[in-house]
Amino acid sequence: MAKVRTRHSLDVGAIQVMMRSPVGGVARDMYRRGQNVRSRALRLAGADTGRLRASIHVELTGRGGVVGARVGSMVA
Repeated sequence: MAKVRTRHSLDVGAIQVMMRSPVGGVARDMYRRGQNVRSRALRLAGADTGRLRASIHVELTGRGGVVGARVGSMVA
């Protein structure tokens, strides 16, 4: 059996850009995940007036230089 050697090198700068960029792959994935949470919240929210459902939103956030998503509502 032949042996194969592989060598990996990481571009730390590119990884940091990908993690921190609001338009990078990580941000797109976090937004998609936030939309999944929002969809579930819409199904669980009551429908008395529809005000709560209409106010549930997703926003991208940054914390410690890393992109994240926040799902919430301003309705109390």
